[in-house]
Amino acid sequence: MGWHLLVWIPLTLLGLFWSLLCWAAKGLIHWEGWRKGVEITQEVPLFEFPEWLKDLLGIGWIEEIQAALVSFWPQLHEWLLSWPDLGSWFTVLLWFVWGVGILLLLGAGGLLSLLIALARRAQPQRPVGVGA
Repeated sequence: MGWHLLVWIPLTLLGLFWSLLCWAAKGLIHWEGWRKGVEITQEVPLFEFPEWLKDLLGIGWIEEIQAALVSFWPQLHEWLLSWPDLGSWFTVLLWFVWGVGILLLLGAGGLLSLLIALARRAQPQRPVGVGA
């Protein structure tokens, strides 16, 4: 039973992480800010790091990425408005990908459990009362 737990606990955690990632992607797909103009960039809170943390982690490059995203936003907004509303299709595709991922995790868990069971059967059995 212990070996099966060593297989299924990590796979359950991976499944939980995969589900949360897909749920977050769904929220990102349906975010109302995609359809708003450049002024939405003023409403998005900036992720500010304290200076000591920037120096400690060496993450001054994040400000450069934020500036690049703000300068890129008008082109992205124009591109998004040129497409029809694909949110429903992306949602269906996303949940299909989620289902495939969960099935792969379940298949991997089942295969590993089968291998554990086969390995236990292949071990020679000690007679009861011998070597105790």
